[in-house]
Amino acid sequence: MNVMDGFVAIARKGEQRVVRVSRALRPNASELLVGPLCIDIRSPMQDVLISLEPGHADISFSPRFYGPGATVRRASYRFRKHGHLIHDLIRYTQVRSVSGCYSACNSGSDAILVQLRLFCAN
Repeated sequence: MNVMDGFVAIARKGEQRVVRVSRALRPNASELLVGPLCIDIRSPMQDVLISLEPGHADISFSPRFYGPGATVRRASYRFRKHGHLIHDLIRYTQVRSVSGCYSACNSGSDAILVQLRLFCAN
């Protein structure tokens, strides 16, 4: 499957906005940009910015996840089907701080802008 895709969904006051993005994976498999959605790894496992450019479904955001805390590796997961390896996953858990902002418009209302400051997420 030569596809990289993603989505963003925000629900507010009974309305939901969704942005779906998709592109061919190759030849730029290492580029973490799909249309208006971008992941910027500034320091692996330490500092990551995820952004959605304005102009798509009336939402945009740019939260930055960062922190020097330890990374915990979870048990590996392997799934085989008819003797073939289908999934070979390694997952990590981290407690990180989040800062940044998001904005959204509901139909018939003004845009809201929310600043995220020092919120801890797992």
